This record gives sequence, C-alpha cells and structure tokens, in this order.
Amino acid sequence: MAKKEKKQAINPKKAVKPRPAKKGKVVKGVFAEAEPKTEVTKIADKTTVAGQEPLIALKKVVVEKAISELEKFSEKSKQDSEKKSQLFEDDGEALFLQVTNLKFFADKVSLKPKSITVPHPLHNLEDFKVCLFVKDDLIDSETLEQIEAANISHLDKIISAKELKGEYKSYDARRKLVSEYDVFLSDDSLVTVLPKLLGKIFYSNARTTPIPIRLRTGKKLSITTLKNQVEKVGTQIVYVPPMGVNVVIKVGDLSSGLPKLFENVKAIAEHFQNQQIRSLSLKVQSSPSLPIYYAKKLYTEEDIKKTVDEESKPQASVSDFDKGLLELAVDEAAAAKFISKKRKNAGSIQAAKKQKA
Repeated sequence: MAKKEKKQAINPKKAVKPRPAKKGKVVKGVFAEAEPKTEVTKIADKTTVAGQEPLIALKKVVVEKAISELEKFSEKSKQDSEKKSQLFEDDGEALFLQVTNLKFFADKVSLKPKSITVPHPLHNLEDFKVCLFVKDDLIDSETLEQIEAANISHLDKIISAKELKGEYKSYDARRKLVSEYDVFLSDDSLVTVLPKLLGKIFYSNARTTPIPIRLRTGKKLSITTLKNQVEKVGTQIVYVPPMGVNVVIKVGDLSSGLPKLFENVKAIAEHFQNQQIRSLSLKVQSSPSLPIYYAKKLYTEEDIKKTVDEESKPQASVSDFDKGLLELAVDEAAAAKFISKKRKNAGSIQAAKKQKA
C-alpha cells in the first residue's frame, strides 16, 4: 500500500493553479479559507434610523442564555440516548432560528432561495465545493480557459443543461451529484427548467436547491461576476421563503461557541428588519423553541387609521335593478356618473344621521 502523504499547510498568498478541464469536468484548485467578516451591524446597540428604535432589538444576555440552555438540553439528550450520543460524537448539534412573521413570507410556492450573509460561515471553507449549472451555449472552450485562468475559489464543477439531460438523467446519478457538493449555483436563465432536469431530490431542502445568479453582461458570460458570486456564497445562509408565517434557518453548530452564534443570530435578524416579525426563537432538532424576541407592536397607528378610514368611507348602495341597467349601459361615462351620484347620496345620508345623533 502506498504511504499517505503528509498534508502541507496552505499559504493564503499562494494558490495552486487548477488543471485544464473540459466542460462538465472537474475544475479543482487549492484555496485558502476566507476571513470571516468582523464588522456586524448592531441591532440592539444602534438604531436603524436616527432618533428611532431598531425594528428588531435583540438582547445579548437573552440570546446567550437561550443558547446555554439548549446546550444543556443537547448534552442531556446525549446521555439519555446512546444512539444520539453516537450521532453527535464528531459534529456539534445544529442550532436553528425560528422566525415568525405577521404575514406569509411568500404568496405562492417559490423555488428561488434567498441568501443571508453571516460573519461566521457554516461551511468548512477548506473543503467547500460549488457546482455550477449553465446553458449549453454559454461556455465554449475559450471561455472555459478564461474561467480556469481566473482561479475561482471553490468552483469545482461546471455542468451544462445537455449533460443534465443525458449523463445525470438517472436517479442514482442525481443522488450521487447532490451528495458531492456543498452548494449548487445556476445561470438565472435556467431557473424555469431546472426542476424538471434535477427532480425532487434537489428541491427537498434549501441546501441543495440551486441558487440562481446572473452571469451575463449583455450576451456574454462575465468572469468577474461569476468569481464574485461563487466566492461570496461560502459566507451565506440559504433559505426558501415558505407559503406560511414560519421559517427555520440554521445558525450554526453549538460547538461554534456563544460569541460566533450570537453574531450569526444578529445578522439573520437584521435580514428581516423590514418585515413585520412577530417573534424569534432558538431551538435544536429535538428541543422546544426558546423565545428571544417578541414584537412590542404588531400594527402601527397608520394601519389603524387606514382601517378606520376605510370603514367610515360611504359605500354606494346599488340595487339589482340598477345593476341590470348598468349591464345594459354602453356609455362608460354615463355609468361612472351614475355610480358617483349614488356615492354622494350615501355620504349625505350618513352625514345627516351623524348630525341627528
């Protein structure tokens, strides 16, 4: 048997150039781990607008207390169950943030995921691999050489739509493909056809759902845009907006430590600042949710005023006979004049009733 070679430390300033590859083949390189962002927008300490309180104000003490309790719960679960102890022996148990909104996150079923940039990546960037799906006519041999020369970090494979129809048509081939890569990116022009080409196995969870990205500048592929999109995806959390008021997003592993987990929670909460969030809760896979934030106000004074104005607005009372006349009317101006007159009469009657009262 061959002796195992010793792993050499990776010099961040030097990167091994990837070997030339044809379309659909692996494009590999050695990449240094990206430095996590240190600047995080404060949610609890700073205001979003001068003189106004932030929409979602998180208290660090509350968040860290919730995480500590979940760590105790997870540790106790390991001790109570030998199976769970083996399951979480190597990797820390995942921590999730449950976000509850006042309204639905999506009005219809969506297959387009959204991303949140966090200061501490969930992926191990040393082994992080990205697969890219592209249209058949987007990348030729010359463009592929340019991509290889650009030395794009983490981009490991490029697959055309034609190859998805042929080489990856079988279920076993798709299952193998979905297990080999951490993130899948797609040319945005393929969004409508990918569900049919990839099948349910890719759209069963947010991690494997292809993220559409814009690759073109005009009709040609932009190498700079591709490089930026691929390199930033390693520091992002992906989720699919549901047709409901609840969405659960992975924050990290409990083994990451309180400071990193808290900063990721803040970054995710900041992402939802412009929505009407009712509550935020933390949980692990088998635990109950521990609330860390409740909205003080679900409705503003403007919402209440708008509702009152709509209720007090006089409504036109149109009888069945009048409706029949309107259906026969050919002149739109005459019909509009008739409705306007009815509304004025309704308003006068309401005003008279208020004066008598």
